[in-house]
Amino acid sequence: MGKDDLMILSGTIDVTSVDDGIRGKDSLTIADGTITIDAAGDGLKASNDTDLGEGQLVITGGDITIASGDDAVKAEQQISISGGTIDIEESVEGIEAPVVVIDDGDITVNASDDGINASASAIVTDGLSVTINGGTLAVVMGSGDTDAIDSNGDLTITGGTIDITAQSPFDFDGTGTLSGGTITVNGQQVTELTNQMMGGGGQMGGGPGGR
Repeated sequence: MGKDDLMILSGTIDVTSVDDGIRGKDSLTIADGTITIDAAGDGLKASNDTDLGEGQLVITGGDITIASGDDAVKAEQQISISGGTIDIEESVEGIEAPVVVIDDGDITVNASDDGINASASAIVTDGLSVTINGGTLAVVMGSGDTDAIDSNGDLTITGGTIDITAQSPFDFDGTGTLSGGTITVNGQQVTELTNQMMGGGGQMGGGPGGR
């Protein structure tokens, strides 16, 4: 655990924990290395929920494998992923923060609640969003009232290759925008966002350029 900022630049790290795996308070940055986490709590976490602008989790590279009993990748303010390989083998929520931005990376998420989730924290309660600009993502959800990509605000997809296996692929409370990328849901390519809206049925979201 880092009391302020924690950076991982290289190395081989194996963590088995009865609580969280690797935690930086103000920020956690992973640039490289081979990281394996088996945690009963959260896997990777930036935990500052009292100071605005802190609680940032940044992944730019590395080979990361996580099995977690709660959230696999968690931040109290923002998660930014621009590279690396992230294999979430087991989680309740795979990737969760008030703001989630994915620009690149090879990401696999197995989750029992939400795969990628923009949700309010103690300090960030508005401006919630999930933005996917690139990368290769595979999201596999457990059965029941689960969402592959769930934003309690806006959902924006401009690029990337996204393969979803889920009863509910998308759930957004704000605006849903799909302007690029290749999305496959349960083996079928889709060209618009179908909004599940808290487990409800089938409100259609936007195709390219709007909701």
